Formats: sequence, structure tokens, C-alpha cells
Amino acid sequence: MSVTFFITGTPTHVVDTWECQCVDDGKAWPTCLHCMGTGKVEYEEPVWPSLNLANTNALNVLQAIGFAPEYDGVWEGETLDRAIEGCLRALNSESRRAVATREAYHIPGGHAGVRVVHEGNVARVERMGAEVFGCGYSDETVRARVGQILDICRKAKEEGEKVCWG
Repeated sequence: MSVTFFITGTPTHVVDTWECQCVDDGKAWPTCLHCMGTGKVEYEEPVWPSLNLANTNALNVLQAIGFAPEYDGVWEGETLDRAIEGCLRALNSESRRAVATREAYHIPGGHAGVRVVHEGNVARVERMGAEVFGCGYSDETVRARVGQILDICRKAKEEGEKVCWG
């Protein structure tokens, strides 16, 4: 799962177009939800900045800029001003960003318990569990993400829009 920070009312532009899978013998289904009966599917992207983060990263970055870690929300008016201020403070304070950083880790396989396997008259203990790798989140990455959220907030304020995430 992930959390996307975006600006309400953002215009979009078409990035790619292709023929819809509903087209048969050159005719589109009039009720197709993908192409709305046109036979062409358009992939659009927002013109204004947006940012998609993994859930944990989004919650940690929200904390770094001074907000409660919530999976969805809206900044407008005073809260948008607070978000801009929080981003600026986080960009200038390593201790504020520290809440969002974490070291990478590795757990070798076989650390999820054991089971006893019987083979004839011999019992053997087997370790269970997959190898696990956890990605880190460096201070440099947190700075970059906070900077991106600041850009989103400034653009929303300039356009008189809201910033939403979820």
C-alpha cells in the first residue's frame, strides 16, 4: 500500500494513448468503462507535482514535518501554512528529520522458530522462516521527500487549492 500527496484541481496531460481491449472488428463497446465507448484509452498524469510514498515512509515524513501520522488528510488555509512551515523547519533541522530515518537491516533465514521432522527413528530439528531484508531511509532521502512535499504545498497555495493525501 502507499500514500499519495496531491493537489486538488490539478490539470492533467495525456502521456500515452492506445486502443482499448474492448475494440472488436474496429468497433468499441459503447458501455466500456475504460474508453467510454471511444475505442481509445488515454493515460494521463498530473501537471502539478505529486508524490507517492510507501505507508511507513509517508507516516514518518508527516511526523518529521510536525503532523500526526495519518493515512489520509487535507491541508488547506491555516493547516497548509503549517505544513509549509513544518517542511521548512524539517529541511533545516536534522533532529526533526531523524524521526523519519531508519537503518537497513537483514534477518537471515531460519529465525521464525523451529519444527521437529521425524524420519524413521530419527528426529531432526529444522529452522523455519524466510530471509528478510529491510530497506533503510536515509536523512538524504527524508530531505528530498520533505522538499517534494514543500513544492506541492507551495504550488497548492499559489493556485488556491488544497493538498490531500491518502
